[in-house]
Amino acid sequence: MAAPLKQGVKLFEIVKKLPGLGIGRTVTRVTWPSDSYWRIVDVKPKVDGNSGKIWGYKVWKGEKQTSDHCKVFGSAKKVWTLLPKDAHPEKL
Repeated sequence: MAAPLKQGVKLFEIVKKLPGLGIGRTVTRVTWPSDSYWRIVDVKPKVDGNSGKIWGYKVWKGEKQTSDHCKVFGSAKKVWTLLPKDAHPEKL
């Protein structure tokens, strides 16, 4: 029998509940290694408030992979989880 798939939520569902729309917080996909994440730097909600565009920078296996302001791809997929504030302190 196959193992159950890990389930997350849509990224905008996470950020819309956070103060300041989660700017400065780190998020990851449920299947990513523990040292891989996105740090959110900008969020533009749509008028309905249930979706929008999210920008940040990607860190993969401890190394920064994108510029400081890159669109987060796959934000509408239900694969995201919020990391604790102290999980990845700003050091890059």
